[in-house]
Amino acid sequence: MTATHELGARTIRVLSDSSLAVNQLNGTFDAKEDTLAHYMERVKLRAATFEAVTYVQTPREENVHADALSKLATATDFETTRLVSVQKEEEENRQEVAINTTQLMLDEDWRTPIVKYLQDGAIPEDAREAWTLRQKAARCTLIEGELYRRSYSGVYLKCIGQEEARDMIRDLHEGLCAMHAGPRSMEGTILLHGYYWPRIKKDTKKYADQCHKCQVNPRQHHLPSTEVQANLSPWPFAQWGVDLLGPFPTAKGKRKYIIVA
Repeated sequence: MTATHELGARTIRVLSDSSLAVNQLNGTFDAKEDTLAHYMERVKLRAATFEAVTYVQTPREENVHADALSKLATATDFETTRLVSVQKEEEENRQEVAINTTQLMLDEDWRTPIVKYLQDGAIPEDAREAWTLRQKAARCTLIEGELYRRSYSGVYLKCIGQEEARDMIRDLHEGLCAMHAGPRSMEGTILLHGYYWPRIKKDTKKYADQCHKCQVNPRQHHLPSTEVQANLSPWPFAQWGVDLLGPFPTAKGKRKYIIVA
């Protein structure tokens, strides 16, 4: 539509084989998905630059030419003898939304009660839950809208949610330059880089235990498959016998018996 407007067109007729798109542009249907609604909004903004725009739904078999032009980079069945000029317009198709870091962090995860307690003093009605929350929040603080937890060494660790934690474990275990480290190694690396969440021990162990490559190529321990039993005889059928011979004539030291094995 932009190229058509630049060529001087004032009245255009838009053909599409998508009945849903045509009905949404005509106002018959509403676009419920955010991505599709944003796309329709941009089309309507482009359409406002023309004097008249008509949207017509055409059967797919009658729309082969336009479909091939719209997918010229990957089309294989479309053939033409004319010179076709292709112009790519690269524009990020997304809405610019101002994100409040604190509000984003207040999604329902383990940080929510602590943040609400530090910001507003909100505590649960149950006395035991309130006491537990105060204990957790005693080592936490908010720095520029982000929740941090003070470690035993005095270093403040950034508290992250479960989704961020999963991505971090995956990148650390099998990402670029990763070496499929064990749970203790991953936990130490994460804490060393200044991040924290309560299930760090369980999550790192669970991920390492469920890694397919780690199961296929484990460390070889070379242990027997059965329980090891103590062997009382160093050689098969080896036995020791002890006998007492005597009495004999008394010898020096009043010895009368001989012990033989």
